[in-house]
Amino acid sequence: MSGASAAGGAGVEGVLGAAMAAEIGETPAVVDAALAAAGEWTAALREALPVPLRGVALTARGSSDHAAAYGRVLLEQALGVPAWSTAPSIATRYGLATRLDGVLAIAVSQSGATPEIVTALERQRAGGAVTMAITNDPGSALALAADAVAPLGAGVETAVPATKTFTATLLAFALAAAAVDRSGVVPLDAAAVSSAVRACIEDEPAVLPLAAALASADVCVHLGRGPLLPVAREAALKLIETTGTAQLAWSTVDVRHGPLALARPDRPVVLQHARGPVSDDAREVVALLAERGVPVHVVGDPLDSDGLHIPVPGDLPEHLRPLVHAVRLQQLSLAVARARGIDPDHPAGLSKVTATA
Repeated sequence: MSGASAAGGAGVEGVLGAAMAAEIGETPAVVDAALAAAGEWTAALREALPVPLRGVALTARGSSDHAAAYGRVLLEQALGVPAWSTAPSIATRYGLATRLDGVLAIAVSQSGATPEIVTALERQRAGGAVTMAITNDPGSALALAADAVAPLGAGVETAVPATKTFTATLLAFALAAAAVDRSGVVPLDAAAVSSAVRACIEDEPAVLPLAAALASADVCVHLGRGPLLPVAREAALKLIETTGTAQLAWSTVDVRHGPLALARPDRPVVLQHARGPVSDDAREVVALLAERGVPVHVVGDPLDSDGLHIPVPGDLPEHLRPLVHAVRLQQLSLAVARARGIDPDHPAGLSKVTATA
């Protein structure tokens, strides 16, 4: 969806997903602004990083948790220490104190107002961790609980499905990893990222064939691995939010266990793919599903599959591809919702901020 067409849809009465479309269309400007403003907070992160560093604890929910899972992949490579997802309820429901000396604790919340995420970061700081917040509100309670803050700078987001804020959160993790990279394995080419995101926005019609294939399905399986597994999970969540259908996500290796029983020709399978160390896993699962008569729709770099191929622009390395795949999955979920006659701006039973505690 071009920035112009997205903005044009905003405020047009009766247009399904007008706000979501407009906010997807704002992504290139959000990305460019974030790239330009990152120097200050990444320097603060480098300064605050514990020495010696024992590990990285990540705390988030929903889309933010998917972004954090992407951050884990990059930060483990950049820092050479373990990174893990925490359970906020350890602090908020079980009242357990954890010693976290030498740990970088990163909490993610678009609003910065989710009570359990704020409480978890406060407890982690009390336990000795150096804390960092990734949030769209630098004045939020979450930001006040942090030693370093990565402000998303995405502006107001009114549609319930997170779009530009999710992409901005992925970018914050990519910037953080590049800033603390000890081995040069996760560099960030700002110009290439900006160009690829803009090209994806301008190539919105590319998702329409896949949207048509998914629009009549009430069950869909999403696959990925490495840095694109969180993208597959976010694709499933976005389609759940926007269409109310059953969307299930696994890695290309985990799906070969029990979940393979779900594979049927009438249930679409969507695979997020970029050339890299896990490409062979993708090829193998495509071949395995083909033996069962199940075509696999591939988003990203092409594979030998009987399903559709939806390209993702940009000549980016595998670790940066999620920044553009994120835009594709948002375009796809918007298009599927529209094809089903649903307004994704206001999904039934959902609100913008989920106040879990």
